[in-house]
Amino acid sequence: MPAPHVIRLRGPWDHEPPAVGGVRSTRKFNCPTNLDPGERVWLVCEGYQHPFKVALNDQSLGHVAAFRAAARFDITAELRPHNLLAIVVELPPDAQPPAGPHDLLGEVRLEIGHSRPELGTTEFDPR
Repeated sequence: MPAPHVIRLRGPWDHEPPAVGGVRSTRKFNCPTNLDPGERVWLVCEGYQHPFKVALNDQSLGHVAAFRAAARFDITAELRPHNLLAIVVELPPDAQPPAGPHDLLGEVRLEIGHSRPELGTTEFDPR
């Protein structure tokens, strides 16, 4: 089976100032183009050291505990022409403020393929 096409969602991210309990980061992106019939789009988040919540276009995708290899969300049905991804990284009450909010984000990427890629990550959809 061919490897999925990968789109890494690097900067620019917008960060809200740290609030009690966490830091909210958002990023806009457009829907991938030229999707073949039957192709799926997964949002993959990995490398986080703290629990986090994920929302796409103001719809919750779920809450993920820290220290997971990765979390994978099938977002095909939720995609719009223009999308807003929000990730809220939860910090313990005694945590020191991060040097910068970008220090809290792990890797965020889209994977596009015809079936669920088997890349050692955990599928996660708590809805």
